[in-house]
Amino acid sequence: MDTVQEGDQVIVYEGPSKMNCITITKGGSHQNRFGLFDHDDMIGKAYGSKAYSRKGQCYIHLLRPNPELFAIVQEKRTQVLYQADISMIIQGLNILPGKIVLESGTGSGVLSTSIARSVAPTGHLYTFEFNQMRADEARKDFAKRGLSSLITTTHRDVAGEGLSKPEIEGSLSIPFVSPTGEKEYPYADCVFLDIPNPWAVVESAFKVLRAGEGMLCTFSPCIEQVSRNCEEMDRVGFEDVKTIECLVCPIEVKRRHREYLTPWYHPPAFSNFLPSTNQEKDSDNEPSISKEKQNNTKQQEDTPITKQKREESSGAQPVDSSFYKLPEQTPQRFASFALPATQMRTHTGFLTFARKPPAMTPN
Repeated sequence: MDTVQEGDQVIVYEGPSKMNCITITKGGSHQNRFGLFDHDDMIGKAYGSKAYSRKGQCYIHLLRPNPELFAIVQEKRTQVLYQADISMIIQGLNILPGKIVLESGTGSGVLSTSIARSVAPTGHLYTFEFNQMRADEARKDFAKRGLSSLITTTHRDVAGEGLSKPEIEGSLSIPFVSPTGEKEYPYADCVFLDIPNPWAVVESAFKVLRAGEGMLCTFSPCIEQVSRNCEEMDRVGFEDVKTIECLVCPIEVKRRHREYLTPWYHPPAFSNFLPSTNQEKDSDNEPSISKEKQNNTKQQEDTPITKQKREESSGAQPVDSSFYKLPEQTPQRFASFALPATQMRTHTGFLTFARKPPAMTPN
C-alpha cells in the first residue's frame, strides 16, 4: 500500500546523517531530539510525507523501506558491502526474477535483501552463515521485512559441508538428497561467496551450478586471496574468469566567474566544460571586479609584439582563446565545470566472476 499501516516498518528520516527504522503500533510513539511523535498520527499518511511532533513545532519524514535504506539503518553485525559493490554483483551474476541464488556469508543481511528484491516474486535465495547467532538474527530481520518466502537462512560452514540444497524441518536445516542419491547436484543459477577462504568452496559451487549459465562470484579484500580463487576456478573447470575492483569517484559541479575563462586557465584534463544554461543577469550578489584588479589586468595585457616574443622564447604554440570564451549571444558571467572530488572511497575488495561451461554431450 502507498500509506503507512499498523505493523509496517517505516524509515524515519530526521536528517542526512540520521535515520531510524521503526515498527508502527497503535498507541506507540517515537522520540528523538525533535520531540515526541505518535504512531497513531503516522497511520494513514502517505510514504514520503511529514509527521509532526505533539507540539507541532518539528517534523520528520516517513520513508518506504528499501534495501538501500535498510543498509543504512540496520544494526551492523559484520562489515557490510557498499551499494557500488552490490550493484556490480547483481549485474555480473545476471540476477533476475525467478533465479535461484546461493550466498555464503549472510552477515548483516544487506546483500541478501538486495538479492531478494531482484529474484522476486518467483525466485529464491539460499543464504548460509557459519555463526549461529548471526544466522538467527538475520532470519528474524528477514521475517520482519516480509522476506521469509524469498530467503532461506541456514546455519552451516560451507567450507566443510558444501553448498548442498537445504530443506527446513522445524528449526533444523538438513541437506537435500536428489533423486539420484547425490547431495550436491545442479540446482542453482548463481553463487556468491563472501568468506575468508572461498577457494575451499569453489569445487562445491561448480557442482551445484547449472551448466552453461551458472555464474560464480567471490568477494576478497586481498589480491593473494584472488590469486588462489582464480587458480582453483581454473582447476575445477570454470571459464571466463575475470576480476574487477569497483571504486566510486563523485563528480562535483562548480561554478566559476567568467573572468577566469582566459587562454591561461586550463581545466583539469578529465573535467568537462559545461556552459551554463541559466540566463543570469548581473546582480548585487555576484562578485564584482575591483578597480585595482581591473587596472592590474590592463597592465598585464600583452601587445602583439610582446606576446609573439614570449611565445618564441618559450616555444609554446599559440592558444586559440575562442575555445575558452563563452558564445557571444550568451551574456552569462558564470560557467559550470564538472570536477572530480578530491577524495573518494578507498578499496573495499576484489570481485572475481566465473562461468560454468555448458555440459559436454557425446557425438
